[in-house]
Amino acid sequence: MTKGKASSRVSRAGSRKASLMRSTEATISSYSNLGVGLLGVLLSRVYGKPWEVLVAEKIIGPLGMKDTVVNLSDDHWSKRTVRGATG
Repeated sequence: MTKGKASSRVSRAGSRKASLMRSTEATISSYSNLGVGLLGVLLSRVYGKPWEVLVAEKIIGPLGMKDTVVNLSDDHWSKRTVRGATG
């Protein structure tokens, strides 16, 4: 093997390692509900129904999610939360 081929392989291996290091570096991201909110407003206007009703009719119902709600009522809230210790 010639010196040029060996240095070329080392260079490629170093390049791959650098590429892997770049791909595993931590990145900063942020989350926003804006897109989902806009979609909800748009779908409500198109179907003429509140977003909560559409979610129940188009997603929750067809999937058979009998114990799923969009908004917790006071009744649901009291049954599904744990009260903290007092005193």
